[in-house]
Amino acid sequence: MRQITNELVAEFENDLRCRNPGRYKMAGKVLEDELEMGISFDTKVLEQLADKLFALRDLIPEQGRIAYQLLPQDCKEMTDQLVEFLLSEVPEIRKCFDCYVDAKYKLSELYATDNKWLKSQKEKYEKEAKKILANRILSGVKTICRLEKEEKGAAYLAKHREYLASRIIMEAMDMLAQAASEQEEAFNRQQNIAGELSKEAKKELFIKNQDKGYEH
Repeated sequence: MRQITNELVAEFENDLRCRNPGRYKMAGKVLEDELEMGISFDTKVLEQLADKLFALRDLIPEQGRIAYQLLPQDCKEMTDQLVEFLLSEVPEIRKCFDCYVDAKYKLSELYATDNKWLKSQKEKYEKEAKKILANRILSGVKTICRLEKEEKGAAYLAKHREYLASRIIMEAMDMLAQAASEQEEAFNRQQNIAGELSKEAKKELFIKNQDKGYEH
């Protein structure tokens, strides 16, 4: 059984105050200025996020795997609403989201100049980033479900709702930042190569690169 301790809570609260930003290495690179000042999430936002997470938990079927594509439509809609909530209410999430989309978009620009196509690609990348956030949210719901089955888990959840919300935010930031970092590395590798290739070769290389995209 997973033991829940005050030390665990204190450790993560330290993370939130950025006393140990190395735990979220990738997010730290994207949010360097914010880490210098110390990230502090709005208490009201944390409360609202916690309320929404537990409301989603109440909709999740008791049986079956918690995966977006398998959820009932009302659960999918609420998950989508939570994604939009994070993007609109947590500036750090929005910054990591934009970094991911921009990094993939820059890579696309190496291989194409058609504005209409590039716009469609950007929309695709935004959907990918939202999927990463949706998966992080559902991971949080899985944690709630697991804790509900543990001894004293319900009591812990009642006292640490905002703590769980904070952890989801931090982990979502790190997931997006890691994905963005991987795309930046791909951009740097391909930037010199692309300049020497024919139009068809660029297209082929781009498709190959897309096939190795970030898994989530």
